[in-house]
This record gives sequence, C-alpha cells and structure tokens, in this order.
Amino acid sequence: MLPKFYRFRVRNETDQTFTFDNAARIEVHIAPWKMTSGAMAQGTIISDTTAFLNTGGTLAANVETEGAVIDNTSNLFIGFTGTFYCKADVTSTDGTMDLYMEVSTDNSRWPSDLADFDITTDMILLGKLTLSTDAVDEDRAIPISY
Repeated sequence: MLPKFYRFRVRNETDQTFTFDNAARIEVHIAPWKMTSGAMAQGTIISDTTAFLNTGGTLAANVETEGAVIDNTSNLFIGFTGTFYCKADVTSTDGTMDLYMEVSTDNSRWPSDLADFDITTDMILLGKLTLSTDAVDEDRAIPISY
C-alpha cells in the first residue's frame, strides 16, 4: 500500500556524469490506482521529468538525487504502475541508474535526512536500468510497480 507521502530517488551507479544540456534525461511516469466500489480506478498520470535532472543540471557518477514529494493523503491510492526512463549522453557510460522510493508518514522526517542514511538499505528499490558501454544517446525505460 502506498504511504501518505513518498518521493522517488535516483542513484547514478554508472561511471559517467549525466548532463541535461548534453541531452541526458532521467524521468519517472506513474499511474496510481485504487479500488472504488469494487473496481480498479486509475488516477491522473504523475510525471517527474525535471526534478532529477533539469536545465543546466548534472548528476555525477555514484551520486543520488530526489524527486518531488507526492502527497497521497486525500487520494488514498493503493499502488502504481509506470516507467523509469533514462537517456545517456556520454559514450562509455557503463552501469545502472537505480530508482528507489522513499516514504514518510508526516512529510517532515525522511530516511535521507538522517545522519547514517544509506540509500541501498534504507529505501525500497523499484528498479535498475542497465546502460551499456556504448551508451551515447542510449534511450532506455523499464516498467516499475508498487
């Protein structure tokens, strides 16, 4: 079940920096769902297309970034399906882009705010998108769900 508040975090586990101005992209698109009167009802698609990497921005190798907070207190969605999309902008990009979900019960205390935070053990891994060694302009997406 989806928490009251959640956000996505992306960790660049490749050996290259992703640069927006060189056409790199990192996006998440989800369709939340819930049960209403015994039938599945889907909500409006939520897209996070600039929070991870925006104009003039970069995401260095072995660094993470977070997306916008999604407030689920009124919609009460149970889960979501969607896609995690990346476009590499550098040749020799090798490794994965990892997508995690971070949760909070009150939108004020997040695991990533704590001193001993470790993304690999303190969050929910939703997917690893593999990029190959000839990844310049490699466009990839994987399905995600929760």
